[in-house]
Amino acid sequence: MPATDIHPNSLGTVHQQSDVAEAETWIDATEQFAEHCAQTVTKLLGESSLYFEQPAFATPQIQLTKFVERLLRQTHTPLSIAVATLTVINWITEHGLCPLASSSPHHLFMGTYRAVLHSALDMRDVDAEWVKFAGDLVPLAEVTQMREEVDMMLQTLSERRWAVLSDLVSEDVHNTVNVLYNAELLQANEQQREAEEFLLMEEESVRSGFLVYERDPSSDSPKYDSDDSDDWSDGKDYVSRRDQNLSWADAFDELPRESKG
Repeated sequence: MPATDIHPNSLGTVHQQSDVAEAETWIDATEQFAEHCAQTVTKLLGESSLYFEQPAFATPQIQLTKFVERLLRQTHTPLSIAVATLTVINWITEHGLCPLASSSPHHLFMGTYRAVLHSALDMRDVDAEWVKFAGDLVPLAEVTQMREEVDMMLQTLSERRWAVLSDLVSEDVHNTVNVLYNAELLQANEQQREAEEFLLMEEESVRSGFLVYERDPSSDSPKYDSDDSDDWSDGKDYVSRRDQNLSWADAFDELPRESKG
């Protein structure tokens, strides 16, 4: 059976079954899950081969987490749709697809979320509605071009990948959201602990004489010197075009990846 023959009805049926189960938990988990979505999309796009390409669209001037949360609340759909969205984004970035939607994390989440939502609900809305959903931060022409691009990509998915999306849409993700959120907090705490351990080791090196501790009289900050230190040049720090506008954070990645070959 062709992949395009199975996805609208099957995903739509599953969505109707899970809608009631998630209705009470959706709003409570939205803020937490929006943060996870933002971190995950940021990480995946940063690893994409399209990351260094000249973007077709400018990044919307809004924090990504707030942008994602707005879309989730405006569309009033189960968070399982967003889980499936992250999976599709994983496939898109892994293969360097959808260059228009990959202009920014905002565009990538919005364009993919809309396409997955349409497949899950077997519905079609108008582009102008999504301009409003995005708070008029994404122009109508960009919304239209992203829709066409991502919809075309979805038509190429295999039957097995549509089955994966169907399973994701059918899940009650309230517990999953809490697990992801707690895991990200643990990761942040671990990074802080490692940073504190590094500072302790540095202080021990100063006390033991392996590292010379010197204070710059014109600054309140200490300056370090070492006999075996490398000769660092004073060259400029080059920042990618995306890093100038976005904060790229490490995300807790729970997305399934298909094995190749």
